[in-house]
Amino acid sequence: MPEITEPMIKLILEYGFVAVFLSCSSLLLFRYFSGKITGVNAEIGKGDLRDHSFFQKIDFALEYKIPHLDLGDKGRSRLFQDMLAQKFIAWKQIILLLLEKEEIFKSDSELLNANTKAITAVVKEYERRWKQLGMPRIAIQKFGKWHNERVKYIMENVKDIINSSYYDTEKEKMAAILCSYSFMVDVTIVDAERTLRVLNGELEGKEYQGLKISI
Repeated sequence: MPEITEPMIKLILEYGFVAVFLSCSSLLLFRYFSGKITGVNAEIGKGDLRDHSFFQKIDFALEYKIPHLDLGDKGRSRLFQDMLAQKFIAWKQIILLLLEKEEIFKSDSELLNANTKAITAVVKEYERRWKQLGMPRIAIQKFGKWHNERVKYIMENVKDIINSSYYDTEKEKMAAILCSYSFMVDVTIVDAERTLRVLNGELEGKEYQGLKISI
C-alpha cells in the first residue's frame, strides 16, 4: 500500500473518513484489475484475511520505519519508538486473534461486537505495556488526548462498513475494516510524534529506559 504523507493525513482528518474510503476503494479497484499485487484477494475479502496489507504495513513499520524515527534526543526518540512498537505489536496480535473466530462472520452484530471489543482491548493492552515499560505518565495521557478521537472515528467507521449494503459478506466487510485499520497506522505515527514534540518542557529531565530526556 502506498505511503500516506502527513499532509494527506491532515487533509483526511479535516474532511473525514469518506475521503479515506474513496481513496482506499480506488486503490483496491486498481489492485483487483491489475492482479499484480500479492494478497489482493485478502484486500477484497476473497482470500485469507491474514494476508491483508494491514499486517504487512505493521510489519514494515516495525522492521524498517520505527527503528529510524528520530526526534533529536535519544531519550525522546526511544520513547517515541517504543510507544509505536508496543502499540503496533498489540494491535497486530489482537486482530489476528480476532480473525481466528469463525463466529464473527456469521452476522453483522457478531462482527460489530467483535471489532468493538478488539479496539477496546488494543487500547488497554498498549497502555498496559507502556506503563510496564515505565513511560512517563504525561506522555501516555497526552497521547490519549490526541488519539482517542481517532479511536472514536474508527469505531464509527466500523459501524458504517458493517451497516453498508455495498458488501456481500461479513468477510468482505472485515476486509474493508482492515483497510481502515491500515490507514490508522499512519495516523498513529503522526499522533505519537505530535505528542512528544508538544511535551517539550514537561518531559525535559525525565528518564526513560536509562536515558534522560534533555530537549
